Amino acid sequence: MHLSKFGNNVMDQGCRFVIMSLFFGMYGSSWAGALVSSCAGHDTRFAGVIIHGNINANANHNNYAVSCTDPMDMNKQKWKMTASFKETDKGLNNNDIFEITAGDVEHTVAPDAGELPGNKIPLPGIGVKDEVGKGGLKLPGALATDLNLEKKAHGNHEDRTAANLMYFIDPNLKDINGYQYTITGRHLDPNAKVMPGKGGLTSLPSGAFGSFSFMIDTSTGELDLALALSNLSMLDISLAQIREGTPLTPGATLLDLMPAFFEDLLGLGTSRLILGDLFPIAGMNSLLSGNTYVEIVTSAGTLTGQLALISEPPALALLAIGALGLFAFSGRSFFRQA
Repeated sequence: MHLSKFGNNVMDQGCRFVIMSLFFGMYGSSWAGALVSSCAGHDTRFAGVIIHGNINANANHNNYAVSCTDPMDMNKQKWKMTASFKETDKGLNNNDIFEITAGDVEHTVAPDAGELPGNKIPLPGIGVKDEVGKGGLKLPGALATDLNLEKKAHGNHEDRTAANLMYFIDPNLKDINGYQYTITGRHLDPNAKVMPGKGGLTSLPSGAFGSFSFMIDTSTGELDLALALSNLSMLDISLAQIREGTPLTPGATLLDLMPAFFEDLLGLGTSRLILGDLFPIAGMNSLLSGNTYVEIVTSAGTLTGQLALISEPPALALLAIGALGLFAFSGRSFFRQA
């Protein structure tokens, strides 16, 4: 079993998260109509993913609870996420509409002396509502990403979360053939040098696609990562790493994401969660300048996506314009990536 050590904590990076899965519609060998999640949480950090297959018409995924247990003690829940996702076919010409209507992230432990457990922060993405065929959700096979940052002060610290939402759009320009929601969170000193970020992994002809969100301490290199891959199994992956450079100008490997730490999610895809692994300081300048990327080599081809740090404006509830994916959007304004 592989162990990763940071500070005084030792985190199990192996099979650490079989949490809670809810299914909607019929589930079989295909990933249509099913929803699955995985999450891991320590006292001061967590990472989780939700993967959904082809969305059933008029499906309300309300009161969906994801428990993030401690990798060192699976009986101890440290964080909990609740979410309400809604999908309808009531848009123009029965186009799929997706929205996040409610939810929160709850820090269920009290790591600081004198602090009460149960601090909550709004689920990143509340208020997102998108319709295929409008705005950025209109290209066949396009991946449209949306990132919300949230942070909330709790006494002498703040809880901060970053989430990334990605869709896969059918060539008929009406249907969402799957989505991913990745989220990372930290309990930290408000002055800590922790930056959030995200990325999208380009789609393959097989229908596989991926996305991730992350938080990194730029002074120590401590990295939390939630990576989701749809329509792929762990056995499909032969190489996974974070590299310097770009896919056109690849550089040195900075962090190996293999060999055995991906987790298959009941036929929908696979996930990779990291809590506190050390990103090499020697590669920090490359990350800060947008010159690092995730590379996933599979039997069907290679998925790649740049790591994009998000600079936070001085506000308690933040919406950032993403830098990756074919489209990134804030509110109803859409921006084509140059």
